[in-house]
Amino acid sequence: MWVGQAPNDATYSPQQNTTPDPVGVAKENCKPPIANEGKGPEDDFNVLALDDLDLHSMSAQVVTNAEIYVRNMLCARAGLACWSPRPRKPFTGERGVVPGDVGTYDLTDGFKTIFNIWRDEALLKRINTSGLQSCKLPPNDTMFHLDELKEGATIVSGTSSNVHESEDGRITSFEFHCTSEQGAVFASTSSADLEELVHPIALRDFLVQYAGIIYQHANAVRRVADEDSLYIVSGCIKSDSWALAAYKEPAQAPHDVLKLVRKATANRVDQIPTYMWTLRGTAEARSDSTSTPVTSERHQKKDQCLFLRGFKLCFSKDFRLRLKDPPLKFDHDPDSKDATDSNPEGPDTSQGGHGQGRSDSANSKNNESQGSGTSSAKPPSSSRNLSLEIGIRIYSFPPSSDKVWSVTAFWMSIDYDSR
Repeated sequence: MWVGQAPNDATYSPQQNTTPDPVGVAKENCKPPIANEGKGPEDDFNVLALDDLDLHSMSAQVVTNAEIYVRNMLCARAGLACWSPRPRKPFTGERGVVPGDVGTYDLTDGFKTIFNIWRDEALLKRINTSGLQSCKLPPNDTMFHLDELKEGATIVSGTSSNVHESEDGRITSFEFHCTSEQGAVFASTSSADLEELVHPIALRDFLVQYAGIIYQHANAVRRVADEDSLYIVSGCIKSDSWALAAYKEPAQAPHDVLKLVRKATANRVDQIPTYMWTLRGTAEARSDSTSTPVTSERHQKKDQCLFLRGFKLCFSKDFRLRLKDPPLKFDHDPDSKDATDSNPEGPDTSQGGHGQGRSDSANSKNNESQGSGTSSAKPPSSSRNLSLEIGIRIYSFPPSSDKVWSVTAFWMSIDYDSR
């Protein structure tokens, strides 16, 4: 894979990823990263989502174009790629995905927001009525990096690329030549900006301390499937328009060329350029653009989410069951007085994180020196179902070595397992 900017920009070639993959999407021979495999009792019946039936009826070696695209984009060090960047109502707001969003991620449909940590007052109320110490949300200061991906930039795997310009310097087309049996391409048809938290580690510590309640709240807002993990966004790269493609079958000339052409427009300054694929070969190719006009503050309104960064919470089956059965009363009524027993001492964070925008200095120093590790934390004690001892595996990012690129550079995986 190599990443190329617009003409005259430098390119570079990442080395093959050889590090552990906590998200489960970086290795070509592994299982699809976010597979929906809901199964009922084996003696009675199995329940499968309709969009998964084809995967379960085929050989395990058969993959989708969405999976090929997401996996091949990982080594670009941009984040977790979205095969469907377009915002989906009602799962996103006017600005699309934003830092603090908690939701689920699917290879085909991308990220679906359930709630936002800083915009959902019910979450804070739920925490404060659960018997925990008074909760202070982590700081939500954000920063913008304009033109994180410039117009004309390309990210490709299994193909070579050429960007063509007119005499006045405008990009007129992109051309990709397929060079392997499988491949993926992304073309930045307009500049893309990175919006990210200034204090992502404070968010991580908050998640470690209140993970159980965050899971319960998400499940109360919108039912979370038992096989789904929760994704919490700390940063995202968004644009006004995009084009991408992936293919899983080798193509022979002349069908080994993909061509993306800019449509003719009225050359208005406030008009977002639009493109269409004129040559697709055997690839599944798509493109789109927002309908919002360009403004001086356009970077704050871009809504097409190309890449995500943040944290992933993984819960064991036993952990989910113990949180759901018996259900806490504040699942439906945060004002319930007997929702949980109080715990004046609060959670044990001797090795975990703090939810107040701070990190224990000794623990932070240890995490920085090791790069990744295993720690443990205890949720608040309760006579119902919050009295759990859980194992938390935290994979630090970015990688300690620039020679090895891993999905851990974009998503931290926090696994919760009942002990």
